[in-house]
Amino acid sequence: MCLWRQGADLNPIDLVAMGVGSCLMIVMAKAAEAKGLDLTGTWADASYDLKDYKIASITVKIHSPFSPRTQTAGSWRRKAIAARCIWR
Repeated sequence: MCLWRQGADLNPIDLVAMGVGSCLMIVMAKAAEAKGLDLTGTWADASYDLKDYKIASITVKIHSPFSPRTQTAGSWRRKAIAARCIWR
């Protein structure tokens, strides 16, 4: 779901933040596919902070209906990998 109704609402910084979120989702999907995991319904929420008109940080939160407890052995490792995907 796109929260912007018009293209004029987007600025280059929004596009950079969305690009970082998209990149993380693609990497996660490739890794999940290789391990046979289904990440259907996963989505990302990207935000950023500015300092002196420059990007100070980009935060991407990954939201997923995936629960490591429902998968087979190694769920603790997947939790650790997912925790490292939140960048600041």
